[in-house]
Amino acid sequence: MTSKYESLLATQSRLSYKGEVTVGSACLLVIIGLCLPISVQLVGELFIGEIVLLLYVASQLACRPSSVSRWPSFIRWILLSLGLSLLGYIMSDYAVGTAPENLLRGWSRLGFIAVDTAGLYMLVRRSSIRLIWLVLGYACSGIIVGALALRHDPFLPVWKLQLGYSVTLAGLCILLLVRTSRRYVAPMALLAIGFLHVLVDCRSMGAVCIFCACLQLSKVTQIRRWQLISYGATILVLALGAGFLAYAYRSGGAEFASRRLESDHERLAGILIGVREIAHSPFLGHGSWAGYTDAALAAYKASLKRKELLRYKLTKENVSTHSEMLQLWFEGGLLGVAFALCFGVLLVRAMHAFSTEGVASLPAALLVRLFVLTSVWALLLSPLGGGQRLLIALTVAATSIVLRRRVIVVGSSLRSHSGIGQHYHLRLFHRYAIRER
Repeated sequence: MTSKYESLLATQSRLSYKGEVTVGSACLLVIIGLCLPISVQLVGELFIGEIVLLLYVASQLACRPSSVSRWPSFIRWILLSLGLSLLGYIMSDYAVGTAPENLLRGWSRLGFIAVDTAGLYMLVRRSSIRLIWLVLGYACSGIIVGALALRHDPFLPVWKLQLGYSVTLAGLCILLLVRTSRRYVAPMALLAIGFLHVLVDCRSMGAVCIFCACLQLSKVTQIRRWQLISYGATILVLALGAGFLAYAYRSGGAEFASRRLESDHERLAGILIGVREIAHSPFLGHGSWAGYTDAALAAYKASLKRKELLRYKLTKENVSTHSEMLQLWFEGGLLGVAFALCFGVLLVRAMHAFSTEGVASLPAALLVRLFVLTSVWALLLSPLGGGQRLLIALTVAATSIVLRRRVIVVGSSLRSHSGIGQHYHLRLFHRYAIRER
């Protein structure tokens, strides 16, 4: 038992974090991040950063092919589930006779999710500071792209789809790089940004920021006698945030009210029609980039009880499944949804990891929370667009840091147990450490 105990503690020492990165590494990470949101149109939307990550992954695997065997088990499960989803897409595409251009777009989407996930994981797995520098470059590039889009698009759609999220990430990363502002200033700033999102009618982003900030504030209290007050304050802020959301929802003016009703109607229509179409063919999907048929839209309109909703135009162009999980199931069938299920399990693991003492003290903990909660929303209520590929990959890479930190915390608890308790913690630490070193 003693030799096994000492060997596992040696494994723990190899899982230590580097608190800082060199200037050269930080600049390289920022440059890679700057490339991520810049896209070009080939068959579909392709990001320059994805080409960079493809070259990086290929070079790393060519130099050290055996390193894949030391990747954490959840990374390999994610890649395996992507392979199963791709198999589902291939079977569905050949069954329904998908057009070649749509077939290529559907298959490459899953392929680039795998490449982005592997590349970003290899870039940031050693330090949470590396994640912050990478996301800072990604956010700054997103701000530039969004600012350029303002020349020909209205402010609110650009803010909601790109600019608002990029500004949030950039401000958060700058605060997290300052050591003294990580504990309280950064969560309070994110809370304020969340209220700002609500004011400009970005309800989902505002709710995610408010909830994320409250969760982080509830975990950073170190004095035990104040923990109860901290939890009470968190519940109070959440209640105020919910009340503020309700107030903004009711008093946003006629223009905001009309836009919200139309958006809610399109989302609900997409989900209900998607569920109906999946029920007709639950095992075999409708193929890559499949859209709803006119018959499906007509059947939904006929089932409406609120006939005033018919004034909103529902067409095949503006109605989609509006859910990553439903979209994968609708297009790729039962095998296609394998990735969504595996990714959902990973998100649950990440949220559970934050309950471990010491995980919330990571420099990038607040950033990881933001990615996880945003991905939960996207998995359930957002379509799988081009930008979601990067969000998924960033979330998986960020989650690897949290789970790795949990390995260290579990390992440190070995010293305080003996007998049966030590044996239990040895097994638990062995489960994580051997696969995630």
